[in-house]
Amino acid sequence: MKTVGLTAAILVVALLTICTVSALSASGTLEKTITIKGIGPDTAMTSDGQVVHIIYHTLTNASSVGSVNQPTANVVKIEPAGTGLIKIGSDTYNLRYASQQEVSPMTVSGSVAPGNSDAYGPYSWTEGTQVSVSATWTPTNEDVYLGIVDLVSDEGYASLFSGGSGTYSTSVPWTSDEWGKLIINPTTNTATVYYTLS
Repeated sequence: MKTVGLTAAILVVALLTICTVSALSASGTLEKTITIKGIGPDTAMTSDGQVVHIIYHTLTNASSVGSVNQPTANVVKIEPAGTGLIKIGSDTYNLRYASQQEVSPMTVSGSVAPGNSDAYGPYSWTEGTQVSVSATWTPTNEDVYLGIVDLVSDEGYASLFSGGSGTYSTSVPWTSDEWGKLIINPTTNTATVYYTLS
């Protein structure tokens, strides 16, 4: 009886081992290396051709794991619309290069009428660099776009802000020696906006 019991125990252990090995090989993991290249401020393309949405999170400090800085929401594309003009959707804006010198850190003040924009730069930024454009403005009941624009191609990205202050944060979508920080007074506004930009 002891021999049968011992043989049965060995058989059960052997069967469990075989089942475990079979289960491991059946559910084995597939490892694959991919590269991701940014193609916009919040999109990227994988090496196998998939376009993915990226959300950047920055930990504020080690004791606040789970607390993150959210990326700027509602990003719109800025496109060229002719000499000295840019557009967002169907709205066209005059583009004024307010400064042609890179100043760091840069804080400037100015004013911009509805349907107009001011760009400050140029900045030499490489693809993937994290940048921010911050501004305060009056009247505070008027909205503004804050963003970045390539001063050569007149292309870039921006977001609409309200309440008299805002910060646009993004990852630079491509390398250029001619980036500019941008403020736009929307065509729907009724007043000139007086701003401080950094």
